[in-house]
Amino acid sequence: MTRSSTVVPTAIADAMTNEQTDQGNYPQVLALGMIVVVTIIMFANARLQRRATRWLR
Repeated sequence: MTRSSTVVPTAIADAMTNEQTDQGNYPQVLALGMIVVVTIIMFANARLQRRATRWLR
């Protein structure tokens, strides 16, 4: 894993452990955004794999 791939998880952890400021739903919004991005990438990957399988026939 590279340093740039750990930015969002680190921001979520920092926001959840930081009790000095009122961040509201910030950690939850970051986590939801991360889930949405991963879901989109997984669907795109599955579609590309199906297309590549057809090309290899």
